[in-house]
Amino acid sequence: MNKISWVGAVVFSLICVFGHAQKSEWSKELNEAPVFIRDYYVQQYKDVNPEESLVHWQSTGLGGGRSASPVFDPKYYLERNPDVAKKIGSTNYLGAALHWLEYGIQDGRPSHPEFDIKYYVKNNRDLYQQFGLDFRKLIMHYLETGYAEGRSASP
Repeated sequence: MNKISWVGAVVFSLICVFGHAQKSEWSKELNEAPVFIRDYYVQQYKDVNPEESLVHWQSTGLGGGRSASPVFDPKYYLERNPDVAKKIGSTNYLGAALHWLEYGIQDGRPSHPEFDIKYYVKNNRDLYQQFGLDFRKLIMHYLETGYAEGRSASP
């Protein structure tokens, strides 16, 4: 994987991405969800025009199970969390994203083949001292600085 600058990463909320969602479904934390990062998406999928990447992900990318973040992959999430897949459907990728944001992050569920939040905190003890087990803050640390620092995020 090429080095990507996460410091300036564009992080969109699902409330903006999916206008049909009810605002009452979202908390403040969900308004800054790390599920779409333009630079990552464009690097992963060369068929996507960078200028239209968000629209592409909204219209076809997520529905097709494409990952748009180095910390969340909807197909992987459903594969590694069969209880969720059974409950919402094995190809319900929007549902997977919503579940991860609402429950999966706080539970520390596996969410990406190259990012394991429990491994990240276990192998970066200084982060545990700084953030404890606040998985949301640990994810944002990884996106903003951990990746660029070369911190290990998966076995």
